[in-house]
Amino acid sequence: MRILPLILLSMLLIVACTAKQPIINTKDNVSSFEFKSACGKLPACQGLNETLTWGCCHLAAALNKNPDFCLDAGQFSEACFAELGGELKQPTLCSLGGQFKEDCYYKVALNVLDTSLCPKVSLDKKESCYSTISVMTNNSLNCPKAGSLSEACYHGVAINTNNFTMCEKTGQFRNTCISTIAKQTGNSSLCAKLTALKTSCYEFFNMTSP
Repeated sequence: MRILPLILLSMLLIVACTAKQPIINTKDNVSSFEFKSACGKLPACQGLNETLTWGCCHLAAALNKNPDFCLDAGQFSEACFAELGGELKQPTLCSLGGQFKEDCYYKVALNVLDTSLCPKVSLDKKESCYSTISVMTNNSLNCPKAGSLSEACYHGVAINTNNFTMCEKTGQFRNTCISTIAKQTGNSSLCAKLTALKTSCYEFFNMTSP
């Protein structure tokens, strides 16, 4: 009676060993990505699925400072172009930055001190763009375009150039502007023009306020 169970067990083992096993495809998650740039020649970016390929080319573009790699960054391409545009000071790359292009233009404008790029930045940074560049270049020509920052813009240029007459355009900063220039230039006569801070101005020169 034991022979039958042994025969059945042997038959089951033979079937199990000879049955066709499923083939596991280790490349099921790998896409046949079509590269548009030399990023495809980088070993690290080969054989990845689409999302990982995008991330790899984005990182490669940043590390190699090669904007061409951004072409293969997929959904990260706009950020890729914008980041490199700001770093490489190339406004043409900013134009490819989509939703990030305004920040890119702002960074380039400040890096190259070019107010012609200020109209292309976001509204919340446009005034800062004009004001910052004006002060950094000691040129008040574009201070009126700085809007709510125009007085601060004139103040910065006046202080940098010791132009006390420009202090009259600084509004709430007028007295601080004149007082600072008086001390910077050692010109105590400017203290008389103050409507506030006059005492401290004269005291700086060891003088008594009239």
